[in-house]
Amino acid sequence: MSLSKPIRQLLSGRTPFFSLSTCPQHSYSLYIPKSHSFSPSALKLPVLVIIHGTKRQTGGYLKTLKSFCEAHSIALLLPLFPASNPADLHTYKTAPEFHEYVLQMLDEAAQIWNIDVRKVYLHGFSGGGQFVSHFMFSHPDRLRAVSIGAPGRITLPSPQSSIDLDVQIVVGEQDTDTSLFGDEDNETRVSKCHRLYQHYTEGLGMQRVEIRVVEGVGHDGMGVVEELKRWMMGAIASGR
Repeated sequence: MSLSKPIRQLLSGRTPFFSLSTCPQHSYSLYIPKSHSFSPSALKLPVLVIIHGTKRQTGGYLKTLKSFCEAHSIALLLPLFPASNPADLHTYKTAPEFHEYVLQMLDEAAQIWNIDVRKVYLHGFSGGGQFVSHFMFSHPDRLRAVSIGAPGRITLPSPQSSIDLDVQIVVGEQDTDTSLFGDEDNETRVSKCHRLYQHYTEGLGMQRVEIRVVEGVGHDGMGVVEELKRWMMGAIASGR
């Protein structure tokens, strides 16, 4: 795509939100590091996709990960799935069509920026973690590695669903409030993450799974970002 210099400047660093052409209700924003070049022959940057939680907060990731993206030449893509009404807060977490929306966002972004969308790094926290735990079994071929942060509800896939990916499960040590789960569910997110780890490693036989419980942190996506960055650097170093 041919872009004027002023437009290219607006498309570097923190970008505006762009509507998804196939479903304008949904949108996405990016952080594009200074090392990016719009030249078609330039090296394509790896992409980290982060899926928001139920409250749809994305600004914290843009602010917190800016320096990391600059230091390691990583593009950040943040989908935004607005709820159509108060009863629609959770649909995106498990509905397969939202997996397709993310893939479409990546394909659209690749028409503008030199980013490698064939396989991406994927992280989600809380409701985003629930999304990621579904997406990784639906589209493992589009993923380099996956980080699942503190999902409130977990799905334990059948043994036939085993995949070969680097997977991080991360949760705050103090993430023990169960008030949002309903009276029938009093299992903390910490316990759920341990159960998910056990299912992946023992039930599915997945070899490259780690679990991190972050001391002094509750249900806070920004509180586990340092673990996310450490995991990202390990995944990149592995060359997978």
